[in-house]
Amino acid sequence: MSELIKKLVVPISVILALIGVVLAWSRGSAHAQLLDEARTLSVQVNQLQSLQMVSQRLAQELLVYSQRQPAIDPVLVAFGLKPAPPQSTKPQSTPAASQPARSQGTSSSTTAPRSR
Repeated sequence: MSELIKKLVVPISVILALIGVVLAWSRGSAHAQLLDEARTLSVQVNQLQSLQMVSQRLAQELLVYSQRQPAIDPVLVAFGLKPAPPQSTKPQSTPAASQPARSQGTSSSTTAPRSR
């Protein structure tokens, strides 16, 4: 029995060593793919940050420009870069106040549906 074990020690050791090499290679390969993806994402983040800085500078310049040229204000309000101007303070008539009151006997369109 000891002779059989002596004969199998070398092949089993070689097989275990090969399994270890394959596992190490596969882990290294997965790690390299993750590193490549991280580099790509890092470049994209830098591009987005640069674009964001340019956009913020443009918005600041537009706000300064709107102080001299108020005609651009509706565009800035539409994009949310500037608050909407306050509405006029005079009260507006409501549609209900301008229409005559309905009589109690007529049915309105908001009544509950009848059950069948």
